[in-house]
Amino acid sequence: MIGALLVLALGSVDPCAAVTPAETPDPGIAADYRAVGDREARDGDAPGAAYAYRQAAALDPDDAASRRALRRLCAPPAPAARPDPFDDGLLRMQAGDLRGAVESFEVARQGGDRSAAFLEGICRYQLGDDAEAAPLLAEAAQDPAHRDLARFYEGLVALRQGRADEAAQLFDATSSVPGIGAMATTLARTARRDGHLILSVLVQGGYDSNVPLLPNGTALSTGSMGMGNGDGFVDVVAGALWRPLGPSGPYLRATGVIHQLFRLTAYDLDTVEAAAGWQVVHGGDGLVGEVAYDDQAFGGTPWLQAPRLLGSGWLTTGAVTWTATYFARFETYDGGYAPFSGTVQSAELKAAWPISSSALLDVAWDLTRDAARLDITSYWAQGPRAELHAILSSRARLGLSTSAVFQRYDGFDATLGARQTDAFLSGSALAEYDLSDGWTARLSVDALQALSNVSAFRYDKIVPMIGIAWTAGM
Repeated sequence: MIGALLVLALGSVDPCAAVTPAETPDPGIAADYRAVGDREARDGDAPGAAYAYRQAAALDPDDAASRRALRRLCAPPAPAARPDPFDDGLLRMQAGDLRGAVESFEVARQGGDRSAAFLEGICRYQLGDDAEAAPLLAEAAQDPAHRDLARFYEGLVALRQGRADEAAQLFDATSSVPGIGAMATTLARTARRDGHLILSVLVQGGYDSNVPLLPNGTALSTGSMGMGNGDGFVDVVAGALWRPLGPSGPYLRATGVIHQLFRLTAYDLDTVEAAAGWQVVHGGDGLVGEVAYDDQAFGGTPWLQAPRLLGSGWLTTGAVTWTATYFARFETYDGGYAPFSGTVQSAELKAAWPISSSALLDVAWDLTRDAARLDITSYWAQGPRAELHAILSSRARLGLSTSAVFQRYDGFDATLGARQTDAFLSGSALAEYDLSDGWTARLSVDALQALSNVSAFRYDKIVPMIGIAWTAGM
């Protein structure tokens, strides 16, 4: 009976209202209500238990147990304890909420917590807010517990802002710190090669196993020199980059390439490129626009003239940097290569992220459209590419890459008796060793396999190379 009354009463009575003593006390019925209250409390029905205890207290002025239970059930919840701002900031930082972490660390460092200043500085650096990050990192560097890492990040800020000399000094100061020493030494050398004017020269030699890209089992006649598709070569590459305002702002770039073969000189390739552009960098994000012009000679005679437009942008989200690039190249070939003239457009989407403290992985997808004058020389091409960059020591680096390109021509080629479809599988490895701040030794090997529905375009080649490069920043 009492249980049924509770169901009806709870719809119209506030169980936590003030207790009004009954006109006629009845300790017996009060005990029944108290028993119901105990049962409802065990079953988790707090409102029902509170109502029963209220009725018991009203019927028995001496029922202290029901009054205590009622106060416990009807007491307002205690305010939730505010999390420690430093711990909250650390949790937000680990979850990738850098802006939320900055807010918490700001509160934590009001009490002079240099650990909070250090972590806030890292968050602001990752957000691209270098102006705010620099003083926080400088403050953290005054604490011996954070000095080394804070200086390392100060160097990253300075390098990104174009203060190469200061960045090199900061990296040098942390070059012997376990865990970051190799990276710091590498970045110090990179900083000393940076500047408003960067000059570079690469000289390398190697062997191309299939210069004319002939099918396997087919040999190129070389007259009195004998038979063979392979040849040794020497490359000389010289470049200059001028950035009067530093990393952000206008720039001019010039590059010259000489590719000289020992025997098959009809395949020599010389290139001159000039470019002008504007780059805007903010933290881990940036935009660049460029116009360029290429002039190439093949076998010692003019071959290709190609103006080019390029646009690229990158955005960092958490540990991943996303890059999108597009270019259009307007190609004009001379002589018998004129049918290949036309517009080449290419787009690439790339994601890069660190997979360890000393290794970076890039994954990209490329799409290319070559709209040449003839449909049998026009094609679509697309495919994936992956690259791994690893720092092996303070002087040694390793790069590995692989790609697959699937290419389909527009028209049916009556001469070949097919609509050509190709696939190109490639891989390369590059090892570098810094001999000094300016000089780097290089050893690399490139491999390519071409597959096609036309047998004349199935071939493979391998190109090992060794060289030395010089770079100086001014």
